[in-house]
Amino acid sequence: MQGVCFRTVQEALTNVMRHAKAERVVVALSRRGDQLVLRIEDDGVGFDPSARAARSWAGGGLGLLGMRERLHSVGGALVVEAAVGRGTVIEARIPLDPEMTEPATLAPEESVA
Repeated sequence: MQGVCFRTVQEALTNVMRHAKAERVVVALSRRGDQLVLRIEDDGVGFDPSARAARSWAGGGLGLLGMRERLHSVGGALVVEAAVGRGTVIEARIPLDPEMTEPATLAPEESVA
């Protein structure tokens, strides 16, 4: 789990440095019930998540896809909230129960804000 957390933060901060033009980045780690929650938030230029997802599947911009796959491998989930001109919030949710093998799912009304 430590490696997944480290690589998630590393990739998120790399994305901020390369793309966000942010003045401020906040990295927070907390426990929410039976989950470890890793939150990376920046005040950068943001992006359109649906356009980025299409680009990832076409072979470019694999950072978010890699984070999602690493988290999925430990039963976790990645939530991305972004909009052009409004910054980005990335939240990784990792189950603390080592027996959990199913990926975490989010209710449609659940938000990272």
